[in-house]
Amino acid sequence: MHLLFALALACSKGAPAQEDPVQEDPELTEPAPVALSVQRACHPWPAEPFTTDHFLEIKALVEREDQAPDLTIRTTEGLGRTLSSLWSQRPLLIISGSTTCPVFRRHVEAIQDIARDYEGRADLIVVHGPQAHPAQDPSPYRGTPWPLKYSRVDLARTWEERALQGGEVAKRAGLEVYVDEMDTPFGCTYGTVPNGAFLIGQDGVIETVHDWFDPVTMRGSLDALLSE
Repeated sequence: MHLLFALALACSKGAPAQEDPVQEDPELTEPAPVALSVQRACHPWPAEPFTTDHFLEIKALVEREDQAPDLTIRTTEGLGRTLSSLWSQRPLLIISGSTTCPVFRRHVEAIQDIARDYEGRADLIVVHGPQAHPAQDPSPYRGTPWPLKYSRVDLARTWEERALQGGEVAKRAGLEVYVDEMDTPFGCTYGTVPNGAFLIGQDGVIETVHDWFDPVTMRGSLDALLSE
């Protein structure tokens, strides 16, 4: 009996110790951001008109720390680029707007200043979408006509017409302008916001989202991102 006990004790001492599997603290583990899918046709103009029962709510559809949805978007000349090809080079600030949006027009000078002050460190583009306040067509945000001071054009019926409207912004403001497609993949994915803003880091993660673009706080977000 003593011999058997001694052998068992010797075997247990010689056996390699079994390590417990490493347990990660869930409070210290950050989940990887998940890329959101690209949405389209949230307002199928011009096939269906906007009405008082069918119009857009103004809201951002992505959030900070989301993986930015990637999509192809065209310049006013029709050259297609993926958003990821832009943010992979430098942090990318995307601002939405249209020539009839008074808030966007009021911010043009501030947008120009940011583009100039951060040149070479971050890129800034404007995405021109549907007119917020067309001259005679129903507004996408009310479903009835909502003309204002700068309502000199109507909703575009074709992409080429929308590109001409976006080209006016590029020419007059000297900004880099891209044009959303007619089924509005950018607007339906990032936000139905007439003058929103989205700051994306080079890792493709969204750093800042503005339902309504605010130049002062966006500068703070750019400075914080570029100092990392």
